[in-house]
Amino acid sequence: MVTLVTQDSAVARAEGHAPGDRFFLTFAEETADNGYSVIAIIPRKKMPRFELEWRASCWTQTPLEWIREVAQAFPDSGVALACGRYTVAFDIDVNNESTVEILRSTVEDICGKTPLVRIGNAPRIALFYRPAEPIISIRLPKFDILGLGTNMTIYGIHPRTEQHYRWVGGSAPHLINLNELPAVTNEQCLEVATRVMRKVFGDRFERFNFDTDRNLLARSVTSRTMLARQLLIRVLRGKKHAQARYEKLLRRGEFPPGFWGFLMRPVVKEGFDRFEFSHKLDTCQLD
Repeated sequence: MVTLVTQDSAVARAEGHAPGDRFFLTFAEETADNGYSVIAIIPRKKMPRFELEWRASCWTQTPLEWIREVAQAFPDSGVALACGRYTVAFDIDVNNESTVEILRSTVEDICGKTPLVRIGNAPRIALFYRPAEPIISIRLPKFDILGLGTNMTIYGIHPRTEQHYRWVGGSAPHLINLNELPAVTNEQCLEVATRVMRKVFGDRFERFNFDTDRNLLARSVTSRTMLARQLLIRVLRGKKHAQARYEKLLRRGEFPPGFWGFLMRPVVKEGFDRFEFSHKLDTCQLD
């Protein structure tokens, strides 16, 4: 029996719709073939189906054999991209449309325009780029630069809207190769975050500090050897020595697969007020 693909169904597939909501079966292998590292997500949630394993995919591409096994066993799983080495996502999680446009323009001014723009809960959007190097995450209220140790859902049902995640502009990860995306560096990501911080806090913002993410490290089970080594160094020689050591390893690109507990922390005069930051984004009080 020959199935005819209508124009409407082709458009729906390009936007991220899957027959019978079998997202992982429909999109995961094609997406991986295009150079991305994919993981499985519990249906209608944002949680990885295999919590203890997925972070290794931030460093190494997910094996094709594993993708095929999961697609057969759990075809209705959502699909997410493991960020850091193969993807970096700028997640604009604000309901104010004017703020979304300002933040999007800030990203595009520095990193260029990307063909991959995903909508989950409109007007919130996510912009996807190709890392030129392993990217350190920068987590701000309602604005995240998602690098190592993070993931972003790309196909599935949004748990709040109960609608499909969708792609705009006719491009999606199953349709476009990773190499076709603009490449970004840690320096560019830091410049984006710095401009955003200055739009909110002005001269009160001082800098970003390289640091370990203590919350993530506390839950880490993906690289016990490296975690134990870091904790030992912190106990014996102090936190500053540990940070200097791992920053040096980062520059050399010598981190092993699975290690992920790093981020950039903002330093603001009189302290970083998360409520103030969120309120100014929500109300578009940006300089």
